[in-house]
Amino acid sequence: MGSSSPRKYTVENEDGARGSGMLTIIEMQCVNLGIPLHVHGRFFKNFPNWRYAFTKGDRTERVFVTNVTLQNVGIPLEEKYKTEVQGLFQEFARLDYAFLRKGILRIEQDTMSFTVRGILKKLELIRQILSVLTRLADALNPRRSSSSSNKMGSNNVSPNLAAWRILGRRRTAPRCYNAS
Repeated sequence: MGSSSPRKYTVENEDGARGSGMLTIIEMQCVNLGIPLHVHGRFFKNFPNWRYAFTKGDRTERVFVTNVTLQNVGIPLEEKYKTEVQGLFQEFARLDYAFLRKGILRIEQDTMSFTVRGILKKLELIRQILSVLTRLADALNPRRSSSSSNKMGSNNVSPNLAAWRILGRRRTAPRCYNAS
């Protein structure tokens, strides 16, 4: 794909769940020492719309006379994370990328992905998405970004994302990456 970044990525097309059509998933490796973050496209429509930015975790709910623990479900972001998350995405909201409003961005411990309905055929659009993912990965890992050619501006995201960095759970199975 011609990325100047040393990061590995994959671009895949998959069948959506329950016959919902095809999805394009662009995945890139990253180092996220913070919480897992999921951002739906509507977050960028009226930036920031906090109903569409959340983390994943376990939640216990009372159902009739018993408690049920739901695993790996969406949990609204705590107030202490909102400033850093807003700063992380401020530049992209200002640039008003239309594709961000149509997809889902997931940032996990060792990978991030952008999923959109349909099959992406425009190479320039895929390059734009990879550029956004690379800049996000650099912002999450400032030590690596100093050697990268794609840097976030110094006034866009603070390199110290201390409020953002809370250790989460690691995946049990490693993911494979292909340089395409």
